[in-house]
Amino acid sequence: SDVMERVAYHEAGHAVLASANGHTPAFVTITSRGDMGGYTHMADGSFVETKARLLATIRECLAGRAAEILHYGEKDGVSTGCSDDLRQATEIAKAIVCKYGMDGEIFVVSDEDLKNPYYAQMIHEKVVGILNDQMELTSDQISRNRKAIEKLAEALLEKNQLNRDDIDDIMDDYGA
Repeated sequence: SDVMERVAYHEAGHAVLASANGHTPAFVTITSRGDMGGYTHMADGSFVETKARLLATIRECLAGRAAEILHYGEKDGVSTGCSDDLRQATEIAKAIVCKYGMDGEIFVVSDEDLKNPYYAQMIHEKVVGILNDQMELTSDQISRNRKAIEKLAEALLEKNQLNRDDIDDIMDDYGA
């Protein structure tokens, strides 16, 4: 179905970008889980993250939408299927700015500060800047890996679920 195809491209985007970042998912499926169309399961998570790793995670979140846009075009590629990804990407960008002081200015913003319109506006601009920059990088990386995404999406539509070895094999053959 059209919906399954869209979910397959979306999840293939996540899987390809994660793999390109040296972070191959344990498995990826297009079978629904709760309110999620598909699911990409990351096996590892560490307690200390660098800024580079946090930005890579943002790109992995945005990769589903980028893959949909690549496949369906700018107009039809923007669907509601990635609201959770966007929320997660935004949370990480906000944490980079507010919680970890990683955005050039070494200060951490308290909840109290967030009520101040000056801070709120500044943080909003920084967060949007991070997300826009990372979306651009994500789109480039997704475009370079177009063949791998197509092959992963095809394999997902055929088998419903792929494991780490399946993903690695496709990336070895078709990844940029």
